[in-house]
Amino acid sequence: MRSTSRLVSGFLGSVVFVGMLAPVSAQVNCGDTITGSAVMTADLVCAAHNPAVTVNGGDLDMAGHRISGCLGDGILVTGSGASVENGTVDGCDIGVRIEGAGGHEIEDVVSSDNDVDGFAVTSGNNKLLHTSAVGNMARGYTILSGGNKLTGNAASNNFTDGFSVTGNGNKLGENTASSNGGVGIGIIGAGNSLIRNTTESNSGNNIAVSGNDNKLIQNAAIRSVFGRGVDVIGNGNKLTRNTVGNNGNGNDAGVAVSGNDNGMIKNQSFFNTDHGFDITGNDNLVTGCKAIDNAGSGYDVASGTGNSIKKSRAAKNTGSGVRLRSTALSNDISMNIALENAGFDLEDDNVDCDQNTWKDNVSTTADPTTCVD
Repeated sequence: MRSTSRLVSGFLGSVVFVGMLAPVSAQVNCGDTITGSAVMTADLVCAAHNPAVTVNGGDLDMAGHRISGCLGDGILVTGSGASVENGTVDGCDIGVRIEGAGGHEIEDVVSSDNDVDGFAVTSGNNKLLHTSAVGNMARGYTILSGGNKLTGNAASNNFTDGFSVTGNGNKLGENTASSNGGVGIGIIGAGNSLIRNTTESNSGNNIAVSGNDNKLIQNAAIRSVFGRGVDVIGNGNKLTRNTVGNNGNGNDAGVAVSGNDNGMIKNQSFFNTDHGFDITGNDNLVTGCKAIDNAGSGYDVASGTGNSIKKSRAAKNTGSGVRLRSTALSNDISMNIALENAGFDLEDDNVDCDQNTWKDNVSTTADPTTCVD
């Protein structure tokens, strides 16, 4: 929570003293609007107020207390530069609603068992730090704006999505999304960054991104129940050093990318119920990746031109190691290692490989042998 103390200075003889005045604790009541600083001294049950408490550009320290049983929203954060910290909100419609001009900070707040969302954000440039959204009847976090920073938050056991983000330039780092009924982390927009997040055992895709120029770096997507590990639709997205494994309940790829000019660099995809990497589109790059023990092919290019798979590994997949479908034309497959796959290590469904280039790959089996190297 940002400092709300005031600097006091004066003279005592020739001695200058400087001190800090801390916020004064005072009971916060149901229906209050906080514009300065306040520290809660007791729990609140606010069955007759909507919202239960409003923080309008002020600072609320919940001091470990609880707001519950609301008629509507638990805490409404509005105005500019407000902060809320250290408490619990439950049994409301939306636990914490964040709107106004933005620039707010929410830290160490748990929002649980609400009838709709745990946190709903419509303003921009906010920070959510070390909060939790647990067991809400819709989403854990609904973000409908840009420039927000979410760090160290946890969404678990929510009825639909863990994190649902619509907007541009948001940053999600070191968050966890587990056992949610929908998508673990869903992003719609451009220029968003997902860095070192962990998604596990969500019913839908663990990570789903729709938009352009997003970055996914060092995330883990493990054990989705019915969906893919990472699903990306759009252009110019970059996936780097992500770990994807044990996803799906049949026909669910570890990493699925549909679009153009996307880059997949040093990612690992293993033990998924379909392909390790499922690629559709043009001019996508796969380099330095590993696809191991997947139920489909290691790398499956369904369609498109100008795609490149280089310096990657495919081993022990149930399908082929690397496969180009009949609508995948003029692609480059070079310097890969594909071994011990149940299908062909290297496979091109086009007659005479069309204009696909296969060069300097290491494999035991290939089809057709006339043009696959």
